[in-house]
Amino acid sequence: MAILVKVSVLAPINILLAGFLCFSLASVVAAPPRATVSASHKAGFADLISGRKPGPNQVWKLQQHGIVFGDLDVYLSKSGLRTECSRSGIIVIARAPRFDVVAYNMRANAVWKPTLEKFAPADIMLKSLTLAGLPASSKFPLVASGSKEVNGLLCQTYSTTEGWTKQQIDLFQGKRFSDRFPRKAEFLGADLHVPIVVYHILEKIDGVPLIPLVPLNYGYVCLGNSKTTVVVTNNCRIVEAPKDWLKVPEGLKAVSSFQALNMDKAAESGINELFGGLDK
Repeated sequence: MAILVKVSVLAPINILLAGFLCFSLASVVAAPPRATVSASHKAGFADLISGRKPGPNQVWKLQQHGIVFGDLDVYLSKSGLRTECSRSGIIVIARAPRFDVVAYNMRANAVWKPTLEKFAPADIMLKSLTLAGLPASSKFPLVASGSKEVNGLLCQTYSTTEGWTKQQIDLFQGKRFSDRFPRKAEFLGADLHVPIVVYHILEKIDGVPLIPLVPLNYGYVCLGNSKTTVVVTNNCRIVEAPKDWLKVPEGLKAVSSFQALNMDKAAESGINELFGGLDK
């Protein structure tokens, strides 16, 4: 599937927006991830299904794939949260008891220390990617809608309402939306018994509405009936806590925005190669 963008639209885009597209366009044009029912997939949730709890030096490790950041390794416990994005190199840490968020990128030699209120990396990325037809998935109004068993695990579900769907369809028929915008959305999650703020920090990274559960699968059906998976957790195991997993390296340059964490030399080179000739 190809996405056509007129030069007149791309010309005003600044280098930061191009940086977002460079890191995220691959996941936009690729087929959305699907959770598959298989023995190996079920085995990846065995600790969660059995009700096992982490020991003193253990943490939950999640392997996620999302439309915003691609592959993400997540470590979490009552002591804190650590996420590692292999594509961008950005690592996010939040440590108990304050759970102040720190994001850094060794490739850019940069560190960002926002307030929790200003920390919204998925929203920043999706706002930039509206040119590719992606809505702000963290803003969909979800309500508790029961439970659903997936691969042997009983998940709690949150969904949009029929009233919201009707409103979306009315706006679409009035030509206010494209057919890639949602008509209904569903969230499947589980409780790992960690502080709610841990879930909310992860959801701000995943592009998920703030729900006090770990996101296992979140997606929506578009007005044109295609399906988009915003994020899926493919694995959730108990592992030994990595050494210094909540420690921030010293000597990094402080920056004032999430965007600045992306701007290393390799990213600039890729941006110039990808977009350099489009405005000529």
